[in-house]
Amino acid sequence: MLTGMVVSNSILIVDFANRLRLEGRDVRSAVAQSCRLRLRPILMTSLATIVGLLPMALKLESGSEAYAPLARVIIGGLTVSVSLQFLWFPLHIF
Repeated sequence: MLTGMVVSNSILIVDFANRLRLEGRDVRSAVAQSCRLRLRPILMTSLATIVGLLPMALKLESGSEAYAPLARVIIGGLTVSVSLQFLWFPLHIF
């Protein structure tokens, strides 16, 4: 699940950057603009997933004890992947 969400987020950025390149922009400006414009949708879906998994990760519901480690891994992985995608990658392009 985590891998699918991270790959989907990356595909959104790369696809939008390719569309900008077809419009005539250079690679660096296309990637920078695609990261800027796709930040909000990716943050919204990631935060919705994290908030939805919090009750399971904190074992607040009955029967969620078995799935708590899975929820914690997904929350941590999404947090790290979003921060790497939008903080580290655009800074190192330039």
